[in-house]
Amino acid sequence: MRTWTLSAVTALLMITAACGEDDASNGDNPGTNGSAGNGSSGNGSSGNGSAGNGSGGNGSGGNDVVDPQYSIFYTNQTMEGITSLVATVSSLDASTTIVPEEAVPINGFIGLLQPPALDGSYFIAEANSSIIQRYDVDADGIATPGERLNYNAPAGNFMLRPNHYLSPDRAYFVAPSLQEVIVWNPQTVRIIERIDISGLAPDEETQNLIISDSFIEGGRLIIPAGYADNQTFEFEDELRAAFVDLATGEVTYDADTGRCGRPTLSLRDQAGAVYMASHPGQGANFAAGTQSFAPCMLRILPGASEIDPNYYLNMNDVTGGRPSASILQGQNGQAYTTVHPEMNDFFTPENQNTIRFSAEWSVNSFELGNEVGTLTPVPNLPIVPDQMFGQPVNILQPSGEDVDTPFVFLSNDQFDPTTVWDATDPNAWTAGVVVPGYIYRIIRIR
Repeated sequence: MRTWTLSAVTALLMITAACGEDDASNGDNPGTNGSAGNGSSGNGSSGNGSAGNGSGGNGSGGNDVVDPQYSIFYTNQTMEGITSLVATVSSLDASTTIVPEEAVPINGFIGLLQPPALDGSYFIAEANSSIIQRYDVDADGIATPGERLNYNAPAGNFMLRPNHYLSPDRAYFVAPSLQEVIVWNPQTVRIIERIDISGLAPDEETQNLIISDSFIEGGRLIIPAGYADNQTFEFEDELRAAFVDLATGEVTYDADTGRCGRPTLSLRDQAGAVYMASHPGQGANFAAGTQSFAPCMLRILPGASEIDPNYYLNMNDVTGGRPSASILQGQNGQAYTTVHPEMNDFFTPENQNTIRFSAEWSVNSFELGNEVGTLTPVPNLPIVPDQMFGQPVNILQPSGEDVDTPFVFLSNDQFDPTTVWDATDPNAWTAGVVVPGYIYRIIRIR
């Protein structure tokens, strides 16, 4: 059996890194205590929880820090190759300047994990290893390495998917190669327990398991899983979901076949329903005839322990038969997607990859739950490649209020630079900080 994930931009950039060196910390052994924090981080769509609005507190996380800090994970390409960096800044406004020499280089392409509280810490999942490294950042933005955790996964952190915090001392992430949920304490950097999710296991003879997202709803960690043919690597129209009760650890499952597959991104509407969208490349691949099912979304209603049998969205019905790609969270029930100007029959197996990574796609909004007939171009934006990243980020407003704000990261066909856009208003995005590279994740740490 193999488990795997595939990101279109990852495949394009061909990012590789050496294995992280394992030190004395071995996963179930404690490290020293990290810096304690008050409050906790919440959990937003796409597994990208924004800090400061979780069960342990709200607002600025209970800390007395006046100046906020935000950490940006991005990649930068030079003559020496591709480097992954984390830059910490005090604002995401257009007046902010990113200096790569002042950013923290990290081991390969994996990413930035949400801090347990607004205490100035973040965690890096090291590439090609099963090690998670804590960093503590001072008021000047200087990051110091802290304790390390090794959760002993054979496939390492390439398989690590989004993590969630319910309190400063209890967090969760999904390790697909182990078919486990790892429950851990970010303060002591110690594993608390492992929860088996082998009900998502693929058919060892014919399938690969793909987990790209997870989210928390109603006291449960919900993990959508997709599958691919292990010979052709074609995505299958099968979606399973594990529902993990966070109080008891009990796991239940549901499955849906014949409609949609390869769940990659999740969004929420104003009623709290969670929508699971297929991979950003599915629109172009389906149009070119290299994937069998259309770009799509399924959903789970609030409190339900099943995939809604009465909801299925074919994104071609939203776009009028034009390929769509990334689907990201907006505000007040809005979602955003990129759409190509040509109809589906323009795409072929020979041209699909060139078109996908060319700046030919426009950004559009639509309404979750009322999708067909609501597609509207977002004005005054550049034309971009098909895949865009973004997520809600908790922002400290001048009034002192904390607001979960949807941000979208738009780049060009060279993936350098990337502009951070505040996507709160679907009719008037606001341009923010420009980063010299390609952004994958932003979190607030103070």
